[in-house]
Amino acid sequence: MKKVILFILVLVLLTGVGTCIYFAGNVSAVLPPIKEYGYQGNMNQLIYKMKVFDSTESNLTLRVGEPLGNKSIGYAYEITLKIKDGSQDLLYELKFEDLDRIKTKVLLIGAHNLTNDTGGYGIKAIGMKILLDKFDSEFLSPFKKDAFITITPL
Repeated sequence: MKKVILFILVLVLLTGVGTCIYFAGNVSAVLPPIKEYGYQGNMNQLIYKMKVFDSTESNLTLRVGEPLGNKSIGYAYEITLKIKDGSQDLLYELKFEDLDRIKTKVLLIGAHNLTNDTGGYGIKAIGMKILLDKFDSEFLSPFKKDAFITITPL
């Protein structure tokens, strides 16, 4: 009888430890960005210019999340960009990382066509090539031209 109780306790303990390891592994897993860009200026300047551009474009909706990080490790922002392209609803997820307060790394971490449910978080996702082309033609190129800035692929 004692062996059965001991076996059950060990089984419960191992299940609890296994569950913790599983969740820690999934939470800490980070996919590589789809594409990386560099901007020669600080993050706040870039966000300000994006907000100005967003206010002039009726097909764009920009949402800037709360800052992530702290003073010692630096800050980052998650940006959500929605583009209405004809009958297509496109969603892009970006992350801005401040580098030395004079440069900003722009990471494209997600691209989705909400209308036909394509795209995702990896470069090999179905429809990603089209979504990247749309990101460049519908947002990045007009934004760079309008804001007189240079954003280059890394």
